[in-house]
Amino acid sequence: MHSNTTRGFTLGAALLLLLAGGVAPANEETIPLEIDREASRIAAHVQATGHSFDAVIVDYDLELTWNPETKTVASARFSFDFAAVETGRDRRDREMRDWLDYDTHPDAEFVLERIEERGGEHRAHGTFRLHGREREISFPAEIFSGRNALRIRSRTTLDHRDWELEPIRAFLFMTVDPELEIQIDLRANLP
Repeated sequence: MHSNTTRGFTLGAALLLLLAGGVAPANEETIPLEIDREASRIAAHVQATGHSFDAVIVDYDLELTWNPETKTVASARFSFDFAAVETGRDRRDREMRDWLDYDTHPDAEFVLERIEERGGEHRAHGTFRLHGREREISFPAEIFSGRNALRIRSRTTLDHRDWELEPIRAFLFMTVDPELEIQIDLRANLP
């Protein structure tokens, strides 16, 4: 198994970086946050033989709660349907869904379990479900919070082979790198 990796377009895992800031105890009062979807972006940068492209999640569900007392993320759950992942080419999008066995496994989900902070750096830990398999993942997160705004950024690498997906090959020479660079830039308004 490859550490911190996912086969396929595991953009969902990247979204979970939002959670950085700490997970508040369940008994404290929390409020839901809304992501500014126009200002936010979640994508996977994909390297293939002779070219590269971004697979962007254009629609997703994100349940994110905030503890105003402790100024931390209290909980997060991120999910998306692979029909909402766009690479800029319709044919490539269809081939990606075929490769992911979309009819059987149409979506992916990340559930935040905890946030660790050490020396001012945050690391989100949680479970990512892809292709019918769940794996624990963790990734670094930069968290910026001001009076009225929260921004979470992250870049991490995931290997789709960790979810037992086959290597992607076309013809005899074209291959897709199984390690994907997940790019997350999320923004939300704070109460």
